[in-house]
Amino acid sequence: MATKGSSQNTVAISIPVLKNQSANLYLRTDLQLYPQPIDALVECLKKSILGHALTCTPSIPATLVHRAHYTSNALFDTENNVKSEIVVPTAEQLVDLFNEMGYEPPLAGISTFKKKHLPDLWRYFFSVFLRCLSGRTSGQDSASQTFLSLLYGVYHDVKVDYASILWADFCSHINHSAKGTEISNARFWAMLVHEHY
Repeated sequence: MATKGSSQNTVAISIPVLKNQSANLYLRTDLQLYPQPIDALVECLKKSILGHALTCTPSIPATLVHRAHYTSNALFDTENNVKSEIVVPTAEQLVDLFNEMGYEPPLAGISTFKKKHLPDLWRYFFSVFLRCLSGRTSGQDSASQTFLSLLYGVYHDVKVDYASILWADFCSHINHSAKGTEISNARFWAMLVHEHY
């Protein structure tokens, strides 16, 4: 649309109002909310390398978050193979990890992993990671080998490429929101906008 008396063209873009998906929650850190031994696990998660990512909740106007998400579809090429740069524990190491946690019956292969076979404490641990760090809204009983490596890194306190794993998951959900009416990873979008607002 051209403005009268101006040689420049301006374009009005209508940003749709998106609803936040139910994933990408944050971990509440008030230990009184949790029974034992989950309170100890929450305390460990707060102090872990991913503590800030699990608990950060910036307050940003929803319209700014929606604008950032909407314009990202044109800016991010989610088809790039980000996974090739990620340092991932082997499938055998992940199987050993979950068996060490008490997986029943013992896990034979990582492709058959299901959260429901973990003891209660570790099932909660898995749920916190999936619900707080991923944009995933369905299939909450399993995760990719790449995402499972986050658990491996925190459990063994070893250096895993957390940033690449979380970034790959974040980018993979940009264009995969339900019918373009939902914003995935809304909390992470708010954190990004907060840095530049």
